[in-house]
Amino acid sequence: MSTESPEDIVRIGTSPKGIPEYSHDTGIIMVFSSRKDWKDTFCELVTGAPFHSMSNVTGASDTMHLKFSYPCYLQQPVEYVETTEGLTDKKPVKTKRHITAIQLISMTEFGGVNASLKTNVDIFASLCALLAVLNMRSQPFLGVLFLGDSSSPRIGGVAGPLVDQLAKHVIGEGRSQFQFVSTSWYLRPPGKKEASRMELNEGKLRGFFANSFNPTKDPALAGRYRFTRLTQSPDSALAIASSFLNNTEFLSQLSMPWLQMQLPAMDQLSSTAIGGGYINQLNKAISNLESDIRREIGRVSEDLLREYLDESFQLLAPYLELYPYSNVFEKATEEKDGAGELKPLCAAIKEITKGKTFILVFDDSLFLGPSKAHLPIIPADTDDHYFISINAFHNATDDAIILTQTLKCLAFMNIAGLDLSGLALIMSDKKEDVPNMLASIKLLSKICGPSCLKYLVLVKSKWLDGDRALYKLDTLVPEAKCLTKDDKKQGSTKASISALLDSLIQPGFVLSEKLAACQEFIWKHETFSATTPGVEVQDFLTKKLVDQQEKFRSNRHDVAGGDAARLLPIWESQVDILLLQWALIRFTGSSNIYKDVAQKVEEDAGVEKAMTRLTAIISLQSDLHSDKGNKVAQLGDMYNAHFKLYGKTEDLTDAIKQYDQAAALIPDDDPEKKAEYLSILGSHLQKKFQLFGDKNDVLRAIQACKDAVDLQYRADGSDNANLKKALAQHALGALLKKKFADYFDDPNDIDGAIDCFNEAKRFTPYGHRANQIIFSDLCHSHVLKSKYHSMKNDIPAAVLDIETAIEQYNRTLPEPGRDHPGYAMILDAKCMAYAKHHKLVKVQGNPSKHTPDIHEAIRAGEMAAEHGKETPQECAYLLNLGKAYWYSYEESRQAASSALSADGASSLTKAVDCFHHAAQCDTADKMVRFKAARNWAKLEGERLVLAAKKDPTITLKAYEYCIILLAEIAGQEIPIHEQYRRLERIQKVVHQATAAAITHDRLDKAVEFFEEGRSVIWRHYFKHDVVMQALKEKDPEKAKEYSLFLDKLRSHAADAESSTTYFKATVGDKDAQDNSSPGFMGRLAAGASALVTKAKNAIKGLMGFEFFGMYKKLSILDNAAENGPIILINLCDEQCDALIIQRKKPVVRVNLPAMNNTKAEELQKDLRVLLGEGTSHARGPLIARGIKPALSVDTTLRENSMETILKELWITVVGPVVKALDKSYNKKSPLSHIFWCSSGHLAFLPLHAAGDYAFKDPKSKEVRILPSLFHSSYIPNIFAMLRRHNGDDSGSKFQLLAVAQSNTPNQLPLPQTIPEVDHLKNHSVAKDFSTVLKNEEGSVERVKEELLKSQWAHFACHGVQDRVDGLKSALLLEGGNKLTLKDLVDLKIPLAEFAFLSACQSAKGDITLPEEHIHLAAGMIVAGYQGVVATMWSIKDEDGLSIAKAVYDKLFAEKKGGWFGGSKGTAKPDFKEAVGALNEAVTDLRVNGKADYLRWVPFVHIGL
Repeated sequence: MSTESPEDIVRIGTSPKGIPEYSHDTGIIMVFSSRKDWKDTFCELVTGAPFHSMSNVTGASDTMHLKFSYPCYLQQPVEYVETTEGLTDKKPVKTKRHITAIQLISMTEFGGVNASLKTNVDIFASLCALLAVLNMRSQPFLGVLFLGDSSSPRIGGVAGPLVDQLAKHVIGEGRSQFQFVSTSWYLRPPGKKEASRMELNEGKLRGFFANSFNPTKDPALAGRYRFTRLTQSPDSALAIASSFLNNTEFLSQLSMPWLQMQLPAMDQLSSTAIGGGYINQLNKAISNLESDIRREIGRVSEDLLREYLDESFQLLAPYLELYPYSNVFEKATEEKDGAGELKPLCAAIKEITKGKTFILVFDDSLFLGPSKAHLPIIPADTDDHYFISINAFHNATDDAIILTQTLKCLAFMNIAGLDLSGLALIMSDKKEDVPNMLASIKLLSKICGPSCLKYLVLVKSKWLDGDRALYKLDTLVPEAKCLTKDDKKQGSTKASISALLDSLIQPGFVLSEKLAACQEFIWKHETFSATTPGVEVQDFLTKKLVDQQEKFRSNRHDVAGGDAARLLPIWESQVDILLLQWALIRFTGSSNIYKDVAQKVEEDAGVEKAMTRLTAIISLQSDLHSDKGNKVAQLGDMYNAHFKLYGKTEDLTDAIKQYDQAAALIPDDDPEKKAEYLSILGSHLQKKFQLFGDKNDVLRAIQACKDAVDLQYRADGSDNANLKKALAQHALGALLKKKFADYFDDPNDIDGAIDCFNEAKRFTPYGHRANQIIFSDLCHSHVLKSKYHSMKNDIPAAVLDIETAIEQYNRTLPEPGRDHPGYAMILDAKCMAYAKHHKLVKVQGNPSKHTPDIHEAIRAGEMAAEHGKETPQECAYLLNLGKAYWYSYEESRQAASSALSADGASSLTKAVDCFHHAAQCDTADKMVRFKAARNWAKLEGERLVLAAKKDPTITLKAYEYCIILLAEIAGQEIPIHEQYRRLERIQKVVHQATAAAITHDRLDKAVEFFEEGRSVIWRHYFKHDVVMQALKEKDPEKAKEYSLFLDKLRSHAADAESSTTYFKATVGDKDAQDNSSPGFMGRLAAGASALVTKAKNAIKGLMGFEFFGMYKKLSILDNAAENGPIILINLCDEQCDALIIQRKKPVVRVNLPAMNNTKAEELQKDLRVLLGEGTSHARGPLIARGIKPALSVDTTLRENSMETILKELWITVVGPVVKALDKSYNKKSPLSHIFWCSSGHLAFLPLHAAGDYAFKDPKSKEVRILPSLFHSSYIPNIFAMLRRHNGDDSGSKFQLLAVAQSNTPNQLPLPQTIPEVDHLKNHSVAKDFSTVLKNEEGSVERVKEELLKSQWAHFACHGVQDRVDGLKSALLLEGGNKLTLKDLVDLKIPLAEFAFLSACQSAKGDITLPEEHIHLAAGMIVAGYQGVVATMWSIKDEDGLSIAKAVYDKLFAEKKGGWFGGSKGTAKPDFKEAVGALNEAVTDLRVNGKADYLRWVPFVHIGL
């Protein structure tokens, strides 16, 4: 490209091809000048705009000293060859690259006499970091352009040393270009004469550069140095910039290894030529300052003291840039040759500050007053007390700069002997500043450490009741002191801070040494970034960088030419990434962080620090670097090792992420390495699937293994390569088999698994021990196919499959020895095949070409169980052995004409024993344990009947195991949709267990079973969280220990499940050999299980945790009935019963023979027909809710149908319960309160409205309508009644928040919602307590803010229910934005009592999970509200208005003695009266409003 052709470069607004694919395609030119305005003018001439600071990223552009131009794109890319070194083999790697754009970067000038030494060193360090970042990004650095005044041939002053250093280090030892651009022809100051070009080339200028290099002796250097003039030609500046691309010889050698030689590390900059020069200048300045201080000793005024300290800090801070802190401390304290002048200066400072005390104050508000000094010292308005002011932290990029400033101040105080009495944070009272204050408190807690938190003072204008919780003070800084500041009297606040800290500090206690961060960089010699707060900031920077990189990759798109507005944000994003990378290098203190990456990681004391550092390294490195993929995999190994140590889910997730990236970074021309990383990725995704059940994980694992298989086929045909192919095929087959076994949804999966195993066999050498594993997997695959066909009632296919399974197993013969890694697994496959064959042929009477042999199944199963004893797999082996015994028992029972034979009885006993022991295997998979417990309960029940015994203890014990395991199988760590899927399959056991307990007259157990088996998912949030939070408060160490052991237990169980582990063991994989060893896994599992048991027992020993890990006993549960009887309705296939719980009374059973599962299902279907299929979640009039034509049937017919449903409910369920409550059918007043908790299909039927509404007998006073007899409420479970709201509202002002949204985007309008809340606003009583937010006033943030202050909440708006994740169900507020249940739960609303959800279907659950109550109203109970008014289906807009008015009129009726807050009295509205108010309002709508059933029945009350 010629300098005479600037038209080949186009500016950002006219780019014809959009942005380049990667930022490293942009060549960088560094621009320096002796005058700032020259740089901006030159940049504007080249790009059309001046330099930009990009302060939106760091917020600290002045500290960065960097500015950026818009890029200029090339019409034709310029090709060059980049040379890099591999990190591991150090071999040069040449890569063909293209430059598609050029960009100017402006650097603040340094080296001048007018700039402070601190500023000069800071700029130098920033420049070094920038050059290092460009190197790490593999971004082409084209050279340096210096804009100078050449009116005189002499170069001196600011320009002299700068040009000398740039010429020496950039041109002489590097491979970049240097241009001196004379601006005099274009920017010449008036009266200045321009020197001739000849004079500059041949005269003093050339001689000056000869100090660094001699172009005459080394002609190659001459091509890299040029002198150019900037003329007034329009294209002159653009031509100068484009000329950097002319030198094709230079471009062919473009690389930057010289940077690593020149800048070995940021904390060793003193070894560079420029750094060494600064050290000399610093020593001279320090000596002069020490002399000045000595002259003034004894007469130093306050102003002079502050000036001396500021100057001292300005001279010491550069030392901390140029040397490690340990070196500086040594220079200041030890007698050593070459120690410089630091020690005398520090001695002088100690003398003038003797008796004076300093306080570090973090203050953004300038409350203490402004200061322009480098060390802002502000008098404290008390004798000899001073504040050192520092900005507060913001959880933002500039926290790195603030933390560095803080730690430098502390280092200065340590070295100079300043007396630190404490730290203070001036806090903002603004809501929007809460995140910033939290960030400051969090980092200050890490700077102080636990032992010094009491020396931290938090200062705020007003401390509110909820502030300790809001700012997490009890968690982060429990010993910190809270102080109220006087905004009008600054001096008073200063004095208060000083006095408080003076009272705390102990004589002889040196706080500046005892702070945790100081301990780390003084005694452990850590860099600032390696301290505990430093790691926190480093981690934040890294995560933000990674997020920014991912965002850029996902949002990047080609932009058509001429569209500058769309191109600019993408360019800014690229610069954002570069600045974040610069911040990481600058903060972490390693400009060549790649050079000794392994050593750096090994030097870190803890694996977490090592991971943080390696993550930072990788985030900086260019994806084009030849060794990056291996380094990313190394980080994955570290996360995996950490996961094995601690079992933390996030570590496994991070390991997967790293292996995924590593595989993507390995080029396709290295298929073996890429396949290796893909296989590792697949195995870790499989482990995650086994632990947490997310189907997406197994799908991703299958795809990764498929890709690995494809890559392995590119390898040669050597034995080693073939074994790798076999291993890849086997791993893929094992995954497909696992997916099929868990879901049974796609027979193609099991067919694919069989194909993979056959292919693995093809590549496995004859006689290799892996063959037996392959055959056993083939055997198990056909067993699974047989099970699938049995479920589909395709018995011939099932028999054929099981015959094939036996044939596949026979290929393993002779059977493996006990030393075979897969010994037990192979025998277990035989047990399953032979047992299933026996069941199909002998028990079910199907023909087969093979003779059944149940004894062979039992023999194999016993050998497998014995070998796998005390391992996680023992449970599965015992389960399969138990089934073999069960099938043997069933054959005997069928053959017995009367009494069971001795063999049959023995088989039954052994089957029960197997299931019993399997259920008790703590280290095993929870679903396998559950299946064993369920079989145990079923067979124990049969044994009880056969033995004619009446003691049900063991049967109920088996069911107890099922119930306890239920919550663990659908654990909180599992994706919510998988929790639902699992519960759909197994939650039916709750009704069976409850029915068994009722049958055996153990009503206490029945209540306990019923309670523990419902609302499993919600209970994760309001039971487990409450208990664990209480445990953390009671004993944090025990809580942490228990969680850790549980995580390790799950991890160990997952390691033992996959047959791929055993396959790897046969080919010499050391880890697999360890993991497959029964002794190793047994010790591991037994150890983890013992630790869990020990931790659990220790927790039970704590006061209040006696029932930890157990469900609630009836003695506790019946406390929930203090507000009225609780009626549990258990519905199962065999029977239906009601259990009535009353306070301090025996549980009463009411058998409901007229109700059964079939009857309830029919009633529910009838109701759904009335309501219409697929009704939306929108509140609105019946005619406009998307209702299907079913609702358009004749009104009379619809009324009769609803009347029939309510009558059936009265006859079959509600009437018998009312009678059992000893409530006569005669209406009495006032009505009492009852609570319904129903199950199965009954959970969706309106029990609260049950009655015979057609019954009319003038002679009888009998009442057959439930609303006329009782106030009814529903409860999701009993535990919800035991909870109390989170805070103490005694003395708090009662407040009601009312929110209305009449015009939500994309929803039907709700005009009556405005009058609904206006009624509260204008109500004679309620108006004094109500905050009303309408439409745009009701933003999510505003509503959250008001909820924290309110006891009651009323929402008149649309609601949406998320049936996949209940916590995502939401109320639609301003602009359609969602206030989700998770938001409400996270708020932990301290005063929550009552919520009115005037939104449709807010109490309509999911038909597939009746026990879970997945609806908005139940979620409000979880969020802390004790009572909720909601609706079972859609309501008319005007009905919502009339019911709300009536309810609130009742609740706010005049009270005797006056209302709280008024001049007359102290009465408060009682939320417990809401159920009665609702019943009366609905009755009025029914009787006086003549409303049809579908209008008044949906209104329900939930909770107290």
